[in-house]
Amino acid sequence: MESVRLVAEAPAGRLDRFLALRLPHLSRGFLQKLIREGLVRVDGSPQAKPSRPLKAGTVVEVE
Repeated sequence: MESVRLVAEAPAGRLDRFLALRLPHLSRGFLQKLIREGLVRVDGSPQAKPSRPLKAGTVVEVE
């Protein structure tokens, strides 16, 4: 999978739900696995918690 960079334009709720909506070809379970493995960065820092809430302007990167 290639690297993806997304920006939450409004408060977006949980990280895993945000990613599932933006990347519908990937299952939410798979996205949760990527998050737990440290392959998802939130504002440049690895994030291991799928339930992390996102604020407007948050940058999310998936490796």
